[in-house]
Amino acid sequence: MVLWAFRIPELTDPQIDVVRAWLGAIDRAIEELDLPHPGRRNLKEVLALQADKQIEWTVDENWDEATKMRKLLPGEL
Repeated sequence: MVLWAFRIPELTDPQIDVVRAWLGAIDRAIEELDLPHPGRRNLKEVLALQADKQIEWTVDENWDEATKMRKLLPGEL
């Protein structure tokens, strides 16, 4: 579980817009998981904030490196 918080007095208006959009995207992703038949995503897909401030599902290029340990455990993907 990830908890997000932001302090409006310390953010600019554009930053506040991005934070609100990000939190909304997280809420929608969680709601999708609660559906009787949630959409299936590739294991390597993550919700990401892009450099242009767009929020989208994308393949995590670091996934294989970050999950090398899974290959050491029997029965893991």
